[in-house]
Amino acid sequence: MSSCDFLRAAMGCGASGASKEKSTKKDEDVKPAAVTGASDKKADAGASDKKADAGASDKKPESAPGRTIMILTGPPGAGKGTQAAAICEALGGIPQLSTGDMLRAAVKAESEVGKKAKDVMAAGGLVSDDIVVGIIKDRVKEADCTKGFILDGFPRTVPQAQMLDGFLGEAGEKVTKVMALEVPDEVLTERICGRWIHQQSGRSYHVKMKKPKSLKEDATPSVENMLDDETGEALMQRTDDTEEALKSRLAKFHAETIPVLKHYDPNVTHIDANKAPDDVWTGIKAKLGSVTAPAAAGAPAPADAVPAAAADAPAPIDAVPAAASDAPAADAKVLLRTVLILTGPPGSGKGTQAPKIVDALGGIPQLSTGDMLRAAVAAESEVGLKAKEVMASGGLVSDEIVVGIIKDRIKAEDCGKGFILDGFPRTVAQATMLDGILAETAEKVSSVMALVVPDEVLTERICGRWIHKASGRSYHIKFKKPASLVSAGDDAAPSAENMLDDETAEPLEQRADDTEAALKSRLEKYHAETVPIVEHYEPSGIVIKIDANENPDTVWTRVQATPLLKA
Repeated sequence: MSSCDFLRAAMGCGASGASKEKSTKKDEDVKPAAVTGASDKKADAGASDKKADAGASDKKPESAPGRTIMILTGPPGAGKGTQAAAICEALGGIPQLSTGDMLRAAVKAESEVGKKAKDVMAAGGLVSDDIVVGIIKDRVKEADCTKGFILDGFPRTVPQAQMLDGFLGEAGEKVTKVMALEVPDEVLTERICGRWIHQQSGRSYHVKMKKPKSLKEDATPSVENMLDDETGEALMQRTDDTEEALKSRLAKFHAETIPVLKHYDPNVTHIDANKAPDDVWTGIKAKLGSVTAPAAAGAPAPADAVPAAAADAPAPIDAVPAAASDAPAADAKVLLRTVLILTGPPGSGKGTQAPKIVDALGGIPQLSTGDMLRAAVAAESEVGLKAKEVMASGGLVSDEIVVGIIKDRIKAEDCGKGFILDGFPRTVAQATMLDGILAETAEKVSSVMALVVPDEVLTERICGRWIHKASGRSYHIKFKKPASLVSAGDDAAPSAENMLDDETAEPLEQRADDTEAALKSRLEKYHAETVPIVEHYEPSGIVIKIDANENPDTVWTRVQATPLLKA
């Protein structure tokens, strides 16, 4: 979904980290958000640029069938960065591959798949699974992967795991081991939420494990008493190190990663990482087999690898990487924005209630995907031009493009206090992508309001609608009859002959999607795709269901009584 997506990671593509370099330095907090499952059908995900320095050879490593292929997973703060280096050395120096590093290297090398990734990112989109898998597929063909490799940060979802299994299967290979570092959420909260940094130098501190001299006993940490030891300047917390942000990150991790572990069961090894780093390594070593513990295992651990039990022996904290320490703190005003998803089936009355909600919430804008798409195309923004090209060719605008448009739109000044999303997300995949872009600024959806109306009532509401096409005036065979139908008598069946516009007497007509057959299909699609979105957000306790099977005034009274509008 904070955890950074491939877009943020790759914008630092000029940084060091070529794909051939054996990676031992990890930033637990800079990692890709869930990537969209939308596929670029035309993309040859397995293509490689033979001229690129970091490009892969088409020739498979001769010893590929016997390779060690490990997935290393764990929540932020579990200590992966500390243990990964030790595991790599213990397994003969096989490389640790992070998706962020591989993406940066592919973009920098201008390989064929790297160029595709660069184009998507330049348009403000999220790199698709196809492209990411193509980059990994190229990378694991390199010479340093002959004995195997460790995947860190991929796969994050079951579809990604299935894609990984697919391309490994092409070479007669499979994932040989999944190692999951496990730490209770409350311990992770203590590890991560106690971190403060000196933005200028990258020096880091911890309110319990590595206190600055300015923090006195029993004092509550604040910008006034958390000062850098060397300069006396105020320290700061990174936006994704707050309890609120961490809660969202952990919820996302559990929701996405547990199904991946189930997918690979029984090849999953669970490691209790709620211990001192040396003890965690002992547990890992026992599962790897008879190996010699590398020196790195006994090295001082970063704060995110120090459990509460080790608090009496403070450990140095890894410096925050330059890319993170140079990043400005998120605007406090942004963090307080109202982010409301308004959902309901066709005919539920969203169009009537939305303007009232907008006014009640201080005039925050109601954003519909259709309006945003048209505006982006008209403005000829980079992502708008991409959308225009797709539509001109008769294609459907991808999730990546839609998310890119939304990402641009919510940066506008009128969204400073918040916004209402109408018509997006329509699927759980889109909801996950939305969560990802919001997490970049330590935000999340604050409320989901679902207008609920029985299907049979919706059929009566919608299938009774008739319109005067020229003026847009609308009528209903039960709730707003035209004079011509009234004069035809109570038992008259609506038809083109007796459904006439009151002002012009011209025949009214029904929209093609207001027929019973069309509505049945629309409602089936809504229930299949959109109802799971409500289920996606229900565990967060932010879903508000409104009985909208009443007249509009009664429905509005119910909406007004919700905590969202009372606050």
